[in-house]
Amino acid sequence: MTEFPSPGSDLLHSRRTHFHGSKVEMGVECFDRGIKSDGTLQIEALNSENVKGSMRFSATSGNNAMNSISTFTAKWIGRFCSPTSAR
Repeated sequence: MTEFPSPGSDLLHSRRTHFHGSKVEMGVECFDRGIKSDGTLQIEALNSENVKGSMRFSATSGNNAMNSISTFTAKWIGRFCSPTSAR
């Protein structure tokens, strides 16, 4: 985990990354101006062309809270994007 402050702010954030075979997990934690936030991104390679993943993010400040959870799937469509490559 890497921690570092932001100049001119009480911001402190840390990052962490873990690799497990075909999976990677990345996380971040931040504290700035009374707001604490953290999130995790997980990605798994299903094969050489397809991945799936999820993201979780939350932030709190006093009695206020925000939470977000997302999932996704993605497919390699080519080295360059063009209007015809998405067909």
